[in-house]
Amino acid sequence: MNEATATDPRLGGEDDATTSAAQVDDHDTGADRSRDVAAEPSGDPGRPTEEEITTIIEPPRGWMPLNFREIWQYRELLLFFTKRDLKSKTKQTVGGYFWVIFPPLLQSGILTVLLGVIAGLSTDDDSTPYFIFVFAGMAIWRLFVASFSASSNCLMGQAGILTKIYIPRLLIPIASTITGVVHFAFLFGVLAILMAIFKIVPTWKILLLPVWIGLAMMTGLAFGIWFASLSVRYRDVRMAGNMIIPFWMWTVPVAYSATELFGKLDGKIDSRFIPPLETIYKLNPMYPIVQGFRWSVLSPDKMTFDPFWLVPLVLTALLLVMGMFFFRRVEATFADIV
Repeated sequence: MNEATATDPRLGGEDDATTSAAQVDDHDTGADRSRDVAAEPSGDPGRPTEEEITTIIEPPRGWMPLNFREIWQYRELLLFFTKRDLKSKTKQTVGGYFWVIFPPLLQSGILTVLLGVIAGLSTDDDSTPYFIFVFAGMAIWRLFVASFSASSNCLMGQAGILTKIYIPRLLIPIASTITGVVHFAFLFGVLAILMAIFKIVPTWKILLLPVWIGLAMMTGLAFGIWFASLSVRYRDVRMAGNMIIPFWMWTVPVAYSATELFGKLDGKIDSRFIPPLETIYKLNPMYPIVQGFRWSVLSPDKMTFDPFWLVPLVLTALLLVMGMFFFRRVEATFADIV
């Protein structure tokens, strides 16, 4: 029986071939049937069809609206970019965030000696030490500078991302701007310690502190997003931005009092020119932010809220909206140029 069974394949070759062919036909028919079933639309209403899951990506044309919903969908990536930028600032350093605090302290000390001691300038409040007056202005100014510098230079180091994957390009400058808030938190902590040492008690005006922080970030992003859009094609814009910042600081009352400045000009130039010069000076977008920050934190007696502060702030908001639209207009060319 065992030997006969072993020789059966040779004895019944024709029948076996017929049986194998029938099995192959059945297999092919089953495969075709499976393909037909897969091609037919499912009767389950919860299952998406081919048309429902197809995403078509087309190159943008002309002026496009701001898609904040898309930015919100990529909020986890925004958080990742922010964490990455924070780690890169202190990577392979011994001092860490000490280098965030020390330069403004040193700069404020030098300006206090030059302007407060040697030049004999005063503050908006005689009870506020000149060093704290300068450091308060320096803290909010450094927030603006961090937002401007990071957002204006953010695209130059992102060639690997811009040329390989699609993400909302606005995520990159926005994430760079958020990083500056963390650095500002350290500076404000030092300012709070100095205020406690000199027994400077804030008033209800401190509640407006988030407003000035947000406005400083908005101003830095407004200018930075224009510089970022242009610096991809014209590298000279990046160099110009780095050169403008040191000069810009002296046009803002960071290290001196605006009241003291125009008081010194009185009698040295024709009094008819002082009001128009003062108006032009106050149109500086950082002027109301620095003044408002000191007004909220230090509450100097000689400083009051000026409704004219709203004028440069409105102009800066318009500049930000226009910059975002321009950014969206040219972002399609970033991958080809960067």
